[in-house]
Amino acid sequence: MNKTSVMVEFTLTGDQFNPDFIAERLEIKPNEIYYKGDQAKHRKAVRKETCWSINTGYQESLDVNIQLRDVIEKIRPKKNDLKELQVENNLEIKESVKSFV
Repeated sequence: MNKTSVMVEFTLTGDQFNPDFIAERLEIKPNEIYYKGDQAKHRKAVRKETCWSINTGYQESLDVNIQLRDVIEKIRPKKNDLKELQVENNLEIKESVKSFV
C-alpha cells in the first residue's frame, strides 16, 4: 500500500492584525504569515486577508491522526488565549487537512 502525504494546518485569518503579536501571545512560532495586500505566492492574486498559520508540512502517513495530534498538542494549551485573540481581533479560525498520493 502506498503512503499518502498529508499536512494538517491551523490558521488564524482576519482583516488586519499583527501576526507577530499572535506569535508572542501564543508562544508559538508560525510556519507562515502574510498580510492583507501582499502578493500571493505562485499566483498574480493579492491577499485579501492577514494570516498566521502553523502546519505539519507534508509528511508520508497512513494515519492523519498522527499529524492532527501534533497540531492539537500545540494549540490545546492555548485555548483560552485563542478565544480572546479571536474576539479582540475579529479572527476566523480554520483547520484543514491536505493530502496527495
